[in-house]
Amino acid sequence: MSGPSEAVARAVALVSRSGQHVGAPEGGPLPVVGRGRWAHHGVMIGDLPAPHRFLSVMGIAGRPGPVVFDQPAAPDRGGDSVTLVSTTAATTESGFTPLSIRRDCDLRPGTASFGEHLSMTVTGSDVRVQRTWPADAVAVDLLLHPTGVITTFFAIPGLYRHSSRLCRYEGTLTDPDGTRTVTGLAALEYAHGVAVPARLPVRTFVYQVLSVDDDTQLLLTSVLGPGNVPVLRTAFLRSATGTMETVRVGVRLRIDTAREVRTPDGRRMLLPGEFHWDIPGVGHVDGHADGDWAYGLGAGYVGGIRFDGRWRGRRVAGSGYCEYIDRRSESTRPTSPDG
Repeated sequence: MSGPSEAVARAVALVSRSGQHVGAPEGGPLPVVGRGRWAHHGVMIGDLPAPHRFLSVMGIAGRPGPVVFDQPAAPDRGGDSVTLVSTTAATTESGFTPLSIRRDCDLRPGTASFGEHLSMTVTGSDVRVQRTWPADAVAVDLLLHPTGVITTFFAIPGLYRHSSRLCRYEGTLTDPDGTRTVTGLAALEYAHGVAVPARLPVRTFVYQVLSVDDDTQLLLTSVLGPGNVPVLRTAFLRSATGTMETVRVGVRLRIDTAREVRTPDGRRMLLPGEFHWDIPGVGHVDGHADGDWAYGLGAGYVGGIRFDGRWRGRRVAGSGYCEYIDRRSESTRPTSPDG
């Protein structure tokens, strides 16, 4: 018999219309922000060479509503606020940037620029991502080639849509050691929706983008609501060759070896060291955080991860990118921060 968490998962899957499909291999248009709306632009890469290891480009323009994405360390500008975390493992001290939409950004269907040092531009069917970190003498100039494989996390008509496109990337990475050519897999993500005045009680958020091989990504998500009840736990396997598999019910996550940190807004948070995912009927994934956490994704962190596991008897192993937020109060948070 299924428990309450499985019942919640089935209800969310029904409402959210999540799934995967093959669509047009294009990178635009980029979402824009209108009155009473918000938008999210994201690029996630988990297979950069050391010491960078991962790339995070996460811009949230406006106020989406969930507690985990409130940014208490940023000025409260209402609908004019942008929170940006854009970093690699070697630039974690310069990742978080609060911005103003009107003063600092240019958000149009063909381009999205955040301040002076980050831009995303649609070029034909591709997206060019340029980011510099002047204080660290680091820069990336990447061209993302969408494969047409699209994962939809939520699609509620007129209210909220969040999707991720599997891309190949190529370009250059420059740091004090010189300039090198980089290639691999990326996730290009857009979300947009109606701004919600109430603070939605989503307290814990985990999202991982894992590079399984040259063609394949694994996306793992866990969201907890009030009472630590799982609202969403999903596993999406997707490949540029067209292979896609989705598991929306029964996914479990255990987190171990956490260390306590104090966030810039003064809260205590337990940052995970190990993740243990169980995907029923499919397999398991064990992840180890690299410890290079950078603050600024909503009220939480991004970082690199290494993983090993099995998917339908096949070994899956490699590196990846991780997002983690825990806004539970100390009285409701377990001693181990299960996601």
